[in-house]
Amino acid sequence: MSGGEYMRLVTDAGDWIWGLVIGGFNEQQTVSQIVVDAIIGMIPVVGDVTAVRDLLAVTIRLADQPEKREDPMQWVELVIGLLALIPVAGGAIKGVGKLLMRVGREAAQHPGILREAIQLLNRVGAGDAVRFMRELDLLQYTPNLQAHFRELVRRVGAVIDRVKQRTRWVMPDAMKRRLDELKTRMNELLAIADSMIPRAVRDLNDRLKLIQRHLYQGDWNAIPSSLRASTREAEAGLVSVRRLPLDNELPHRSSTIADYRHRAGWPDLRRGRHTAGGRYQSISTFSGALRPVELKSGDTIYRVVNDSANRPFTMTGDCWTRTRPTSGRRWREDYAVLESWNDNGEIIVFTIPHNPDGSVMTLRAWEGTVASQVQRDASRSDFGQVLNGGAQQLFIDFRHPHNALVAPHASRAPVEQTGWTDHRGVNMPTPEHRAILLEEAERAEKTGSITAVTRVTAATARANRQEEQPRQ
Repeated sequence: MSGGEYMRLVTDAGDWIWGLVIGGFNEQQTVSQIVVDAIIGMIPVVGDVTAVRDLLAVTIRLADQPEKREDPMQWVELVIGLLALIPVAGGAIKGVGKLLMRVGREAAQHPGILREAIQLLNRVGAGDAVRFMRELDLLQYTPNLQAHFRELVRRVGAVIDRVKQRTRWVMPDAMKRRLDELKTRMNELLAIADSMIPRAVRDLNDRLKLIQRHLYQGDWNAIPSSLRASTREAEAGLVSVRRLPLDNELPHRSSTIADYRHRAGWPDLRRGRHTAGGRYQSISTFSGALRPVELKSGDTIYRVVNDSANRPFTMTGDCWTRTRPTSGRRWREDYAVLESWNDNGEIIVFTIPHNPDGSVMTLRAWEGTVASQVQRDASRSDFGQVLNGGAQQLFIDFRHPHNALVAPHASRAPVEQTGWTDHRGVNMPTPEHRAILLEEAERAEKTGSITAVTRVTAATARANRQEEQPRQ
């Protein structure tokens, strides 16, 4: 990996982590990298941006959502992230740990998982992969993992203090409270980590023992050391697999142009942007028929935003509701707001006023059921998130001539802090990791997870085979 590519990955991960930590507030890019720079130094050798991202994601999830602290699998996921911090073999063991998450579902799958683990070790490790798997005992790493977690929490706390110091003159009070809250909650994890981390390591090690048995028995056996000193007969790369629902499997399928009956005098949703599938973007946020409605003076509507400082767009944006969401989780799920779209923070409360002469002011909108949403973009941090929708939403175009008089009032509407913490990680699937075997005519980067595979031409493949034949 070139230096430029590495820095791009660091920058991307820094922006993502910064957004995860502080929601909608985005400081300049150099500050956003402080978090990843501080933690990446814990990764052996050159560091692994993906490892930083995975580790901080599960740590912040445990900090923000106390109910998840009782879930053993959350701590297993944390342990897998911590395994990357082990010198020399950490990256390889982390990959094996991800494969072990599948152990226990069906005993018949265990030989296949073992095969994938050894093929993965062939790819990211060195030496005898079979021997490494046979002798691997995760329990020996428990004290190191506990120490690494304490150091991780300490570093994140130091980063928070440094960021607050550097941005004390420009950081909003809400942001300061969020950072203080995150630091406090991460310190709370230390009180239970010494009992939960060993428990998670034992769980993962028990899974390891189940597949290690197939090195000695079952339908797949190791190559005897007397015949071969190391196993390089097959290599595989680790991929993340998530089964996304089809459109016809969603509870509230997106509306099409057939569900829309335009009414004169109302915003024309047919003029909106088109999605990749040719659907009208504004219409497709609904499910079923849309109905034109007219809101009047005295009616109150709500809109959840990242940061109201970005006026007037966030204040007069398209999607509003008649009712105030009762919680962050209900807002996220019922209104189908993907995490990459909006991380909340504030809620606009707008009551339509009367005209200066006392007459009724009206606002024309489209109302209907919120469509289900699935994040299908694998480059997004919320890839695989599935949100049901089903609530009632208002689509308001404040640029429409009839609504233009109302827009200035909406842009000055009062803003309140939501205080939500239960809106993160809603319906985020745990990815299933598999090791895929590269075909003869395929090439991929030697280390790390496979994100791109190059298939060479048949002529090149033949040339490679000829070159690899022993010279006479």
